[in-house]
Amino acid sequence: MDNENVISKGFYGFSQIKDFISVKNHMFLNNGNKNYLSIRFSNDSNVVFDSFSFDIIQLDSSGRSIGKVFVEYKDIVFEPGSLYISKNAVAVSPRCADFKIIFREAFSGAYRYGIRRNSALVYYDRKKALSLREKSASNGNKKQPTVLRVKEKKAGKPWLAVLLAIILFATMLLFSAYRMYSEFEKEMEGGEFTIELPYDSMHEMDGVIYAEI
Repeated sequence: MDNENVISKGFYGFSQIKDFISVKNHMFLNNGNKNYLSIRFSNDSNVVFDSFSFDIIQLDSSGRSIGKVFVEYKDIVFEPGSLYISKNAVAVSPRCADFKIIFREAFSGAYRYGIRRNSALVYYDRKKALSLREKSASNGNKKQPTVLRVKEKKAGKPWLAVLLAIILFATMLLFSAYRMYSEFEKEMEGGEFTIELPYDSMHEMDGVIYAEI
């Protein structure tokens, strides 16, 4: 509708539900002999709504209720922090001067947000989840196979075994060195110093010791 059809504009004057969908502003319009109401909503939550429904309680100029209109928006993408306004305004009574919104529920996938005591409570809707799966199957979307990521687990700790082997080898070297040093000390204390040559065949000639290699 063109701006020439606008009867009045204004902001919503009733209490709002925290962290849910709120009403920002509205316009009353006229097209011939019919009046319409266009409402702008804001997503104040942190989820993406794909549908929501509510009742419009029509109020006359004195604030009395003169009727109720049920409205439901489906298959939408209402992202957090964004505004939503339907392309089609809602037909209301010519005597409607104000209105009050009573939210029924909203859906984000299989999660249903119900209203209780002016608060939004979230529920997991099994029927909606089943409906979404059936819709996905009917559209020909193949279910992706579940991929299990298996991390190979190595037996034991090989680095620990290597470390222990190094420590053991170093200990054996130190022990052998200490033993040789102790034998050397004993030889020096006795005034004798003997070195055993690692040869199998040895003989003496003219006072010289020869070893066969």
